[in-house]
Amino acid sequence: MNKRNVARLWWLCLFLGTFCAPAFCAQVSGVPASLLGPWQLQKGEELLLVEGNRLVGLNEGRLRADTVLRYENGCLTVRHGGLVEHWRAMAQGENLTLTQPGQVRTFRRLAAVPGIVRLDPAPLGNPVSLPPERVTAIQAELADRLRLDQEAIKRPSAKREEVDAVIATNARYLLSLVQEIGWIDVQRFGLKTSYAAVILAKHGGDLRLLLAALPLIERDFKSAGDDAQAFAIVYDSIQLDLGRKQRFGTQIRGVGDKKPFVLPLEDAARVDEYRKEIGLPPLAAYLSDASKVLQMEIAMPPAENVEAGCGPAPQPAEAM
Repeated sequence: MNKRNVARLWWLCLFLGTFCAPAFCAQVSGVPASLLGPWQLQKGEELLLVEGNRLVGLNEGRLRADTVLRYENGCLTVRHGGLVEHWRAMAQGENLTLTQPGQVRTFRRLAAVPGIVRLDPAPLGNPVSLPPERVTAIQAELADRLRLDQEAIKRPSAKREEVDAVIATNARYLLSLVQEIGWIDVQRFGLKTSYAAVILAKHGGDLRLLLAALPLIERDFKSAGDDAQAFAIVYDSIQLDLGRKQRFGTQIRGVGDKKPFVLPLEDAARVDEYRKEIGLPPLAAYLSDASKVLQMEIAMPPAENVEAGCGPAPQPAEAM
């Protein structure tokens, strides 16, 4: 295997860590005013903000958005994690019942929008010059944290909560660091350390941090040959977390016992053009390498049906 392919596979193993681990392998139409506004899960801390064309949710510290594609007769058609889903949403007074695949949840209306469900980029510190000894210490710290991240993800006996604890600890450290000294850029810290920061940020899943860092990651990695994969993966991940489609085809998902597939593309006819613009090989080559890592074939995005709807509305219970 040549050096170019080795570099691709290295990136895939880092960013598709949970796959590599043996243990884990339309237009908006008439959303009623009764659904709009901020909500909180009645028996939990989860928050939901329903806006005109999207739903913004905060659950277990993770901020995500879903794009509303269609609303008709109580049926919300949304793009969730890149895929089209159909949910039932019914507001009665100060309560909102949301029926999703496999779960029914009830939210209560809030008087004001909590700031933590705003999709604002996280504030970053001023990227001032640092003493050489501080730079060296940060390089060593991030290298060690990346090692712990990879060991936790790839350990066959690791439990999900153990992996999550390592990722959360690293995420807290990284956020605190970049709020103090700015993003971990290539100019001050070098390519290897900036790689580590990108990977830890991606695994941490802090959408506000990723939004803040994306322009800086683009500056450092776009048009950087195989290293442009860092920018492409973060860009695609952010688009999916915002309820959109991905551009470069880097994000792959498996559902149950089904083989993994590429999540929906912004423009399938132009995906290789987009990849070429930043120095990446065609999508077919990327998927070939990913198939070797996952040891299974990867399918192209599934067909979508925005018009499918939710099916018959549930009938109200008879009065007792």
